Amino acid sequence: MGSVRRIARVCRAVLLVLCGTLLCLIASIQIEQHVLRRRAERLLKDVRPLQIHRSTFSDVQALGRRWGKFTNWSGVCTPESCGFEIGWSDFSVRHAQFVNRLNMLHEFVLAGGRPQGVFADVQTEGGVLIANHFYVSVDAPAAKDSGQWWDYSLIGSASLDPNFLARYRLAPEHPPYAVGMPSGCEGCKHIY
Repeated sequence: MGSVRRIARVCRAVLLVLCGTLLCLIASIQIEQHVLRRRAERLLKDVRPLQIHRSTFSDVQALGRRWGKFTNWSGVCTPESCGFEIGWSDFSVRHAQFVNRLNMLHEFVLAGGRPQGVFADVQTEGGVLIANHFYVSVDAPAAKDSGQWWDYSLIGSASLDPNFLARYRLAPEHPPYAVGMPSGCEGCKHIY
């Protein structure tokens, strides 16, 4: 009788630990998603005021310094030429091989996670801004096939690029943007 109670207590303790661990995992996914969304909003707010041929090298350099560890400089940044990318991604994207190996993407999504990456590219030449791109990718679950959940990527980008009209064929019904497929991605849609 005593051993049955002891086993019941151990099982109850294990169950509580498992439930607590699961709740902590779900909470950490939710917190990371919230932090990443707020950070993306802040980055867009910082990038939006930049204007082609008006924003200066010092404006751009201040932006790169403000984002610190998230800034990846493209070589030496001088007034003649400067470029960098500000960006990050969530746990599931940074550790995609691990998540895919365990086939846990669907569970990650059920816990409120949305695999995502946010990036801003900035280029200056001759002391002024010549190109500015803001890029967001969010994965969403689509369907289960052959026992595995397959997701698709929703990709959006906003650019200040003087060559935009030359690069993309714009439809008359929506002239300010173009919808297409990024290279190397089957089933992806990209809004330019």
